[in-house]
Amino acid sequence: MKNFVYALCAVAGAFVGHAHARAVVIEEAAILRAPDPSWLYFGTFGVAIDGDWALVSAERYVDQDGGPRHEGTAFLYKFIVGTGWTYFGQLGSAFVIPPDIEPGLAMKNGVAVTIIGNGRVYERSGDTWTWVSYLDYDVRGWDIELSNGRALVPLHGCSFGFASLIAHPVAMSHWVAETVLQGNTGPCNAMGYGDLQNGRAALLSPAGFGGTANVKLWRLNAGGTWEQFSQINGGSVGNVLGPEVALSGPFVAITGRRERGTTIVYQPDQGPGAYAHTGLQAPDSYLEREVASATAIERVLPGQFAQRNYSFDRKQYVINVFNVTNNDPVFNSDHIATLQSSDGASVGQWLDTSGNRIISNGFHGPGGENLVRIYELPASYIQPQVQVENFDGPYAGAVWQTEAGSAFSVVRSGNTYVYRQSSTAGDASSWLPRSTATNQAIQAEVTLRNVVGADRWAGLLTRRSDASNYYYVTLRTSGVVQLKRKVNGAYVTLASAPATVVTGRKYRLRLESIGTAHRVYLDDRLVLTAYDDTLSEGDAGIRTYGASADYDNVIVTPSPLTSIMRDEFGTGFDTNLWHQVSGAWQVSGGVFHQTYGVQYARAYTGAPTADQIVQARIRPTSFAGPDYWVGLMARYQDDDNYLYVSLRDRDRITLRRRTGGVLTELASAPLTVTAGTWYDIRLEIAGELTRVYVNGALTLSSSVYPGPDAGIYDTAGVGQVGLITYFATADFDDFKSYQP
Repeated sequence: MKNFVYALCAVAGAFVGHAHARAVVIEEAAILRAPDPSWLYFGTFGVAIDGDWALVSAERYVDQDGGPRHEGTAFLYKFIVGTGWTYFGQLGSAFVIPPDIEPGLAMKNGVAVTIIGNGRVYERSGDTWTWVSYLDYDVRGWDIELSNGRALVPLHGCSFGFASLIAHPVAMSHWVAETVLQGNTGPCNAMGYGDLQNGRAALLSPAGFGGTANVKLWRLNAGGTWEQFSQINGGSVGNVLGPEVALSGPFVAITGRRERGTTIVYQPDQGPGAYAHTGLQAPDSYLEREVASATAIERVLPGQFAQRNYSFDRKQYVINVFNVTNNDPVFNSDHIATLQSSDGASVGQWLDTSGNRIISNGFHGPGGENLVRIYELPASYIQPQVQVENFDGPYAGAVWQTEAGSAFSVVRSGNTYVYRQSSTAGDASSWLPRSTATNQAIQAEVTLRNVVGADRWAGLLTRRSDASNYYYVTLRTSGVVQLKRKVNGAYVTLASAPATVVTGRKYRLRLESIGTAHRVYLDDRLVLTAYDDTLSEGDAGIRTYGASADYDNVIVTPSPLTSIMRDEFGTGFDTNLWHQVSGAWQVSGGVFHQTYGVQYARAYTGAPTADQIVQARIRPTSFAGPDYWVGLMARYQDDDNYLYVSLRDRDRITLRRRTGGVLTELASAPLTVTAGTWYDIRLEIAGELTRVYVNGALTLSSSVYPGPDAGIYDTAGVGQVGLITYFATADFDDFKSYQP
């Protein structure tokens, strides 16, 4: 919907595509289970993958005189074309796990290492695995790495501080120590993590006695000796360093703070290395506590990393895949994939990669699963473009396909245009033929105009293949919102919840079908979730029954709603999550106060994204002059590059972009602005359309490129979200931002 009085210009076409890619959501290609049900703990101390081979740990407790015996083993699985992943056999025997040993395993390039009591090395010839050597050292198994016939294995903390052993085979395949890499000296059994790749090694040590956390980097010289060539110190990259580290070519990735994401250091061979600005950060991982931000990381293909994050929106752990081999000078990363389970459960704490395959154990804990998942990454990460329809362009509605008997048309409603189903007779539907996808979400503003009969409704569709097959959500006048499916003409209700549904009220309704997960949002609040894999692909659309209804501001995306930041500024407020670059910001009484009334005051937050919806309640408290203001920021890159909406003391609201320090006004409208009054402001950027709502009413709209061109990210049209004032003070509350 566009306000004709104050809009800057009409949309040139019915839909505007958006160039910035989104992460592809992928569910597991296979699930592995223990071949013997007596092994009650499957994948608990490690998983590994090497081409068509997978190795999975298992534990059990066996009753015996004097108490239960704790045993561990490793199971082999092989991928067979036409059959899939098949149990192959046990690698070695079952061994007793001593109480002072951390078991573990690894497998790469036909070599497998297990630490179950003792350290053992196995080698593969064809389909035959042979035990070739012990590792005769005080080894532990929490993080074993293999590369080119060498193994990096943790040593006991009391013996060597935080140290790791590099072992390699000699004559007769006997594996011997090549060197010991020394880390910080610290408490016994404290865990340091490392990685090994092509003659380079990294060892991350947590803070020890009198020292800070650091990552030491070694390389193998031509003479066969290892030398330390660089060190990354914790103070350089924030308060949290680790717990894990991974290598991929010239890149070092170190898990760490949620507001920065996993730190990326590149070109450390040329000195201490340079830091990428943003690191590896999934948008909705920002909202969780530090220990949940990133807990495991592995390299995938060259220049790619996979890390385990907690997803705020899914309420589960997922695996996010990032590409860092961009050509920009600051090595920003692209979030290219999110791996989730098909049943809504969390992935476990162990993961490993080989080519385009990633293996992860199941989550172990209350409600956990005794299984292992294998994912396959696609050859291409190209996603369908985001489509936005406000029905105001010269070809509005032209791309929609209507069902026979429907009465949809674009009509004027007040100062706007909407897509209206004018008849109340029977079923009516309209869909987007060019929206065909497996993963899709459709969001719209829906207003019931008139109904005939009881339990009438308006709703949205996903994965529509024909009139007899689709998922849909209905807002029903009987006081319920329902998530349903229609398959071969038969209806099934997947989930429902009470909702107040009345004619004349505008509802923001969203239905998303991502993998097997289907979610419904009503006025930006998640109300329904169900899992179903009956329908795999189709179009997005709208539907009514026995009702006339208006649809406006439709957004179709290939990805789920992803929270960037939500903050009610209560007692749990974390000032570290808001970067306060200027001004005087503090939280009290459940409100975020900005009390500096001179020049600019800015605070920004969240992971950088392109499409953004930013909303907050704003109360101006003072203005230093008639044209000073308070507002919201989107796509903030730095102080010279961002988009913002401002409430001005001269009773005006403006939408402006700042690119390279140059201001451009995109839209403006009169608005009474009074100090001491709360205003609910919503700024939407989807595709290339930008809209501003005040107290729920659309006030500004623009199809001019919202910018910025490029700032510290060296990427146009992306940035963070935030709050801003200029020669004014203000209170802010109920802040939320998400990627639609």
